[in-house]
Amino acid sequence: GPALGLVAGWIVFRHTSIGWIFQDIIGTGFLCMLQRTLRLPNMKVATLLLSAMFFFDIFWVFLSPLIFRKSVMIEVAKGAGTGETVPMLMRIPSRDPFGGERMLGFGDVALPGLLVSFLLRFDKEHKVPLWKGYFASSLLGYYIGLATTMVVLSWTRSGQPALLYLVPGTLGAAFFKARMRGEVALLWNDEGSGGLPSHIEGKESAVISPSGQESEHRQRRGNSGSPEELQRLTARVSPEAVGSSLELEEGSEGP
Repeated sequence: GPALGLVAGWIVFRHTSIGWIFQDIIGTGFLCMLQRTLRLPNMKVATLLLSAMFFFDIFWVFLSPLIFRKSVMIEVAKGAGTGETVPMLMRIPSRDPFGGERMLGFGDVALPGLLVSFLLRFDKEHKVPLWKGYFASSLLGYYIGLATTMVVLSWTRSGQPALLYLVPGTLGAAFFKARMRGEVALLWNDEGSGGLPSHIEGKESAVISPSGQESEHRQRRGNSGSPEELQRLTARVSPEAVGSSLELEEGSEGP
């Protein structure tokens, strides 16, 4: 089928000027399948994963030459002198004066992509318009991080760990918006359950106290059922109301 044709085309044309087309199509399909298969449960796991890979990428690009005399990550990407490259990266011909190709590893797309996919599901679950939610911010952060990578790459003319710029761009953008909205705890602990963020659920709901007086509080996920909220509501119940309710209960019981 088409998949077999793409693989055959890559094998035949991989060393030609059009080999990158087949490799990028295969890579795009693989990355899309990965996003549909793997899902991050919450921001806590996303932060742990991306932070670990942030330092992993920096080590193998910048620090590994101190141990192995060469950057292991760059050597693997270029085929380590074998003339063959592992088709685990995106190749884009460069039109700048430096020539050559720009290479982006699958991990540099897949790992931030898992975060962006999580934020997209978060926005949809809470009925947030895409252009106002975390998805758009993280996508813009990815673009800025990738553009920064390309600028530094052209300026230094040496391989760069893309996650050095992509992780702050995506993860940093999400946390910045959550901080501005006061939703860090909501985003951090979200497990895919219901409830709307504070900037979406802005209506006042009524809580009727036993004294018959109506007290209003703002429904906000994460504190509506907390001990502090229950204590605050209980404090509004007057002793007279409690006593009158007990007398009514006693009077309703038979001898």
